[in-house]
Amino acid sequence: MLLKKNIQNIFRLSPAQEGLYFHYLAGDKPSAYIEQLSYRIHGLLDVGIAKASWEYLFSRHEVLRTVFNHKKMDIPLQVVLKEREVDLCYHDISHEPDAHVKEALIQDFKKVDRSRPFNLNEDVLV
Repeated sequence: MLLKKNIQNIFRLSPAQEGLYFHYLAGDKPSAYIEQLSYRIHGLLDVGIAKASWEYLFSRHEVLRTVFNHKKMDIPLQVVLKEREVDLCYHDISHEPDAHVKEALIQDFKKVDRSRPFNLNEDVLV
């Protein structure tokens, strides 16, 4: 839910954004706009530092705090929030000794992630 006290700025959508948002609202194959990236990390990962790094990026870049809304006005708008919580999803599979099993776990996670419903009005864009 958008709270007025958490709104930093409001912009009209660019023509390209309007087209993407139209297709989103029409329910046209939302997975077409999902881009997944994977990274292999060697060594230990400090999840707290990783989350703090994401939070720093969100604080610096408006696009990471942006949601879209069409219900309050006659036109769709992009709303930049002052603050946005980072939802860092982390699964430790380092305990799994079999590389094939690890790869299968990664592929299964990606498949589930791609099939998860995505809401441009609320969800983080990354």
